[in-house]
Amino acid sequence: MLMKILFISIFATILPLQLLAQHQISVSLFPGYHVINTDEFVPSTRYDTFKTNFIFGGSISTRTEIQGYPFEISLGYSQGKSKAYEYYSTSEGHWYNYSADLRYQKIPLEALFIHPISEKTNVLAGVNVVAQYRTMVYNNISINNDRLLSFGIGLTGKLQTKLITFKGDTGHIFGNLTARWTEYLIHNARGRNVGDFTLRHVTLAPQIGVSWNLAQQASHN
Repeated sequence: MLMKILFISIFATILPLQLLAQHQISVSLFPGYHVINTDEFVPSTRYDTFKTNFIFGGSISTRTEIQGYPFEISLGYSQGKSKAYEYYSTSEGHWYNYSADLRYQKIPLEALFIHPISEKTNVLAGVNVVAQYRTMVYNNISINNDRLLSFGIGLTGKLQTKLITFKGDTGHIFGNLTARWTEYLIHNARGRNVGDFTLRHVTLAPQIGVSWNLAQQASHN
């Protein structure tokens, strides 16, 4: 709930200003996969792990110029989880004691420089700033859920191409492949010692989306 409120607050304050200035908006949905996740469960003699490092989410973006250079400003939301089972061994085999879910909710804000390589294809690269809410949920055991709010920074790269155009080229359906590396450096520890805690995510996410140029649509009308 906290991450959704944060997403709505950022969306309501930042993106409308860009949309009013540029009249272009893009919306996309994506699955993603954590290629690197330093926070994932570690297999051991006591745990069976299910590394469901897939994430799902969406983003909304607009394009603008900064010092005369084209940039895309994007705001996203995604969530995912992985699971572990703790078990004890008997002569008859393994018996599960409890399970735990490691859940992530994240809001990436990205500023990407746009470099066209053809009429339909662009390469984008830039920086990301990410807020993430991480929750360890214990099942079938009386342990309170462990929550950690973290903030990170990193780099993002994207290859994007137009797939279908419509309404006199005022809108198009696009596909892209996004790679995001983020190091989480600031944690709301709430009194806990997180000095040796490392949280790094490298994510790959293919996306499908729709883009409209509202200014061009208004001129066509």
